[in-house]
Amino acid sequence: MRAVTVRDGALVVEDHPDPEPGHGQILVRVRAAGLNGADMLQRRGAYPAPPGEPEHIPGLEMAGEVVAPRKTFPRAVVISGLTIAACYLLGTISLLWSLPPAETSIISGVNQAITKAGAKIGLPWLGPPIALLMTLAGLGGVGAWLVGSARILFVGGLDKYLPPIFGATHPKWKTPWFALLFQAALSAIFILAATQGETVKNAYLKLVNATLIVYFLPYLYMFAAAIKLRVDVLRQEGAVPIPGGAAGSWFWNGLGFVTTAVAIVLALIPPADTKDPSGFFLQVAIGSFGFVVAGLILYAIAERRRRRAGPSAP
Repeated sequence: MRAVTVRDGALVVEDHPDPEPGHGQILVRVRAAGLNGADMLQRRGAYPAPPGEPEHIPGLEMAGEVVAPRKTFPRAVVISGLTIAACYLLGTISLLWSLPPAETSIISGVNQAITKAGAKIGLPWLGPPIALLMTLAGLGGVGAWLVGSARILFVGGLDKYLPPIFGATHPKWKTPWFALLFQAALSAIFILAATQGETVKNAYLKLVNATLIVYFLPYLYMFAAAIKLRVDVLRQEGAVPIPGGAAGSWFWNGLGFVTTAVAIVLALIPPADTKDPSGFFLQVAIGSFGFVVAGLILYAIAERRRRRAGPSAP
């Protein structure tokens, strides 16, 4: 393999023997790598490499392809699938064990259950620190989502799918300032619209359900594409086939498609205590499928511009 190597404080590209993956490891064919602050420290000898890794080859962040996925992926998929299902089931069972369903709050049910369970075992102080940790985790998640989704608007401006102002960056901080502000304003409008004439719980449900639908729509596409492209996928070197041949592909992908579709339909059903069921349905539907329609419209407009500009347009 070829790798950037630290030699006397300088970075040089050298050839090295191909690494051999050990037990519980995979071999990745690197296509791109990022420069991390830890890499710069490692170059100066101020940051140790991970245990068992060569000290003179930096690189903490990379993207690539797994070599020989047939050997590792099937087992990993089964183990991860069962682990995720077990976490959800055990979490739900623990919540229901701590609190009766009628007393469980949709917004703060997890912390509510931890507080009550802690009081039962002599730890009444457990609730506040857990609430603080959950708040910090939520803030981190919101920050990651905001930055990531703002980048989509930013790239849309660069690629001419949106007005050029979306691709503008701050002269000092080099951040996509207009994309961030536009996203913040749009988010505020959605939150205000969801809270009109509703309880906090139902407003929360509107936002969560709309987000869930937007999140699940790509999975419908993915499961349908897996069925349609099954033969093409099998022709690819190293592809991992779904067990059972054509019937297995239809069964497993069909099961995923139907399960996802049912989840989307359930997210559109208003709760029993909502004041305006029709309004709840319309707000969730527009707040989710509206983004898809808006994306298709913007894409069609941009493609029309490209065709008018001719084949030499970027």
